[in-house]
Amino acid sequence: MHGIFLVDKPAGITSAEVVRRVKAKVRPARVGHLGTLDPFATGVLPILIGEGTKLAPYLEGGDKEYEGVVKLGVETDTLDPEGQPVRDEQLKPATDRVNVALSDVFEKRNMLYVRYEIHNDTRGAYFPGTPKVLLLSGVRASESLVGRENTQLSDREAARLKVQARTPLQVVDEKVRSAKLAPGKETLGVVGVKLPSFPQAPQVLRIEFAGDGKGTVTATLVL
Repeated sequence: MHGIFLVDKPAGITSAEVVRRVKAKVRPARVGHLGTLDPFATGVLPILIGEGTKLAPYLEGGDKEYEGVVKLGVETDTLDPEGQPVRDEQLKPATDRVNVALSDVFEKRNMLYVRYEIHNDTRGAYFPGTPKVLLLSGVRASESLVGRENTQLSDREAARLKVQARTPLQVVDEKVRSAKLAPGKETLGVVGVKLPSFPQAPQVLRIEFAGDGKGTVTATLVL
C-alpha cells in the first residue's frame, strides 16, 4: 500500500501511537507522519505509507494552522492543560455590582474571540447590551504587565493604568445567552474583534458593557 492519508487524531493518544496502529494494518509497508500533535490535541495528522514516505521532504515545509483555547489567569508548570497549576489569578467578584469574568481567549480565521461570564450581583435587573472593545495603547502600569499575558486585571489594577490612547475595535461577532439578568443571575457570552498587529507587547484590551447604576461595567485583559 502506498499513499498519503489524513487521520483525524482524537485526544488521549500520541502521534507515535497513531503511526503504530497504522503500521499494524499495513505491514510490511513503511509508515511515517508529518508534524506532531500533543496527546491532548486533536486534528489532522498526515500519515505517509510506503512510497508516500518519499514525499516527506517536499511536504514538511508547508503552512500549518492551529486553533487553541487559553484559560485566563491560570499558568501550569508545563504551559499546557496537562500540567500542575503554578499561578492562579482568578478574580474575586465585587459586592453589589455587575461582575464580568473573562473565561478564555481563542483565535479563529484571524479574529480574536473572548468568552465571558456576567453575574448580576445588584438588586435590580441588568441589561448587558452589545459590548464595546477598546485597544489600550501606550499603557504604563504601577507593576509591569510583562509575564501577565492572558490575565484579566482587577478593577483596581485597571484603574491604575496610565493610557495614552484608546482605539475602538470593530465588533464583528457577539453573542450573549440572556439579554436581561435578574438579581443573582448570570449569563455567558462571546465577543469577536479583528485585532490590529502592533509591535508593542503585551497588548491590553478593555471590554465595556452597559452601566449598572454605579458606573460602566468593564473587564480589562492583558494579551
